[in-house]
Amino acid sequence: MYLLKARPIILFIMFPLLLAVVVWVLPLSGHLFILLDQPEQEWPHLHLQPESPRPGERATLIVRDTTPWVHVKLMVADETEATFTQAQQTALGWEWQWRFIVPDTAVYDLVLYHDCNRGCREWARKTVSNAVNTARYLAEQIPTKLCAVFPYAGRDWHGRD
Repeated sequence: MYLLKARPIILFIMFPLLLAVVVWVLPLSGHLFILLDQPEQEWPHLHLQPESPRPGERATLIVRDTTPWVHVKLMVADETEATFTQAQQTALGWEWQWRFIVPDTAVYDLVLYHDCNRGCREWARKTVSNAVNTARYLAEQIPTKLCAVFPYAGRDWHGRD
């Protein structure tokens, strides 16, 4: 009778132990990733270094994707081809790097292509802006704790100037 009462407790203890032994004995290879509370991400990921390069400056575009594309190409401002520097496999997929000189235009596109051995197919596009902050007054650039900006201190508020 005692064995019947103790049986659920024994099973409760033995199941995790049996599972641990099976996982330890099986020849499992590879990587295990546990991602909690992360929304689905769009691929590819495009990272520009430095984040806001100036015209004439050398910049690097790092592209990460889960698909191992071949014969890839980057066009800067739809006219110049960037210099391909590196491709490597990472834990989350593949990574490519290009170096290029930032054009003098205010806004330009970085367009990625793949399968360029059979006629290039567009893969991704990133629009980059060299625009400068055009705030008229220093006070417009200072946020308050209320997520607003300070009013212009030089204005005559009583005379409504």
